Amino acid sequence: MRPNSGRTLAPIAASLALLLASCAGGPMPPVKDPAKGEFYTAEEMLRLRGPQADQYCAYMTNTYAQYKEETQRYRLMADSMATQAESLRTASVDLSARMVKVQQEVRELRLKEKALNSYVVKPGDTLKSIAKTVLGGEGRWKELFELNRTTIGDERAALKAGTRLNLPKGAKTAN
Repeated sequence: MRPNSGRTLAPIAASLALLLASCAGGPMPPVKDPAKGEFYTAEEMLRLRGPQADQYCAYMTNTYAQYKEETQRYRLMADSMATQAESLRTASVDLSARMVKVQQEVRELRLKEKALNSYVVKPGDTLKSIAKTVLGGEGRWKELFELNRTTIGDERAALKAGTRLNLPKGAKTAN
């Protein structure tokens, strides 16, 4: 060792001692970037010093404030959506009620259409008498028979009272 080396090392050793004394809580933790999802543990936070601690605390305070604002915006949006959902539920109930009414009207119209396009056999009716009354001439009985062959069966068979016969399109019923 050189004779001057003791004097050169003394200030460095003093600086190191001062540095180690200031790190009584242990060595400084590695720098972490919260923006990248890196966070200090509670133990590491206790060892942060000076500007590093100030910077980290400022970042976390700012981030907390941003998350708080964002949470408030989401709560307002959720409240607004809940109000809209309630309006939509009410509209849905109203629409369902209207649909029921429309379906009833359609059913009634179909029944009326069926009544207009069909004839219910009365006691004593024949194909010729029905053709004369409803279609305007006895000669149209064959047309009536062809349209209802599956219901009637044989053209010479007696018609049963209460049987519903289909009428040709455009027939005028006085039923």
